[in-house]
Amino acid sequence: MKNKIFKLLQNKKFQKKFRKFNLFLCLISIIFIFEAYRSLAYSNQYNFSLFFTPLIYLFLNYVFGILMWINYMKRNYDGASINYLSAWLLGRLTRYIPGGVSTFSTRMDQFLPKEKDHKKLFRGLIEEQFIGPILIIFTIGFLYLYGLEEIKSIEIFSIFFIVFILFRYLFLKVNGNRVTILTSPTYMFFNILTMFFFIFTLSLNFFELDPLINTIIYQFSTSISLLFVGVPAGLGIREFIYLNIETKEIQGNLVAMFALSIRYHMLFLDFMSGIFGLILRFFKK
Repeated sequence: MKNKIFKLLQNKKFQKKFRKFNLFLCLISIIFIFEAYRSLAYSNQYNFSLFFTPLIYLFLNYVFGILMWINYMKRNYDGASINYLSAWLLGRLTRYIPGGVSTFSTRMDQFLPKEKDHKKLFRGLIEEQFIGPILIIFTIGFLYLYGLEEIKSIEIFSIFFIVFILFRYLFLKVNGNRVTILTSPTYMFFNILTMFFFIFTLSLNFFELDPLINTIIYQFSTSISLLFVGVPAGLGIREFIYLNIETKEIQGNLVAMFALSIRYHMLFLDFMSGIFGLILRFFKK
């Protein structure tokens, strides 16, 4: 069954129809994002604004995510980087549609050389989805054993570095000579770190929150939520986990405002990324 799907994705007639279907998904996604952003921007309960430094870190997080994906695809398929870039950007747009299939659909919609199938692409998507969250969960597990209340930034980065190196060594050993997301580790390493700095610098604007502990809790919540395959981004899974953990220590309204502020920044950048992806994919000459 899986082989039939991969063969179908190589069919040119199907690819054209598949691309039109994904264009429709992108247009629907724009409506979802616009409504979500508008509801936050005009909220009577909270007053949201974009903070420059966190937004820069979030932008860098996307840049390293893009470089990680293009590097993986070029090593496995060669081909045009712009094709892989547009697919990644459109994935940011369509991840807000309920069901989770839309993101997978837009990411699989890539023209590949005739002699290559989509199996490595599929494996890359699985690795991209799960490796980051697994690394963070392991790191935070060790931090919990160490004692969160006494932890310092240098200790967090040291533990994460050790976990990253050990996990990569074991992962590459299991996969042998196959090219994986971790074959070139720099992009994933900095992709995770820039997300940490995004959350940390945004936490600094919420004075009653401990920025370090809050960042650890939010990254843990995000990592757990990403293990729920098929759940769309932005519909509350990560926020639900985060609120249930953090509100045991901090006032609920403040925690909710921080979680929504995270979402506010991501909606903005996902929308801009998606529009750029649409231009690259459907309107380039």
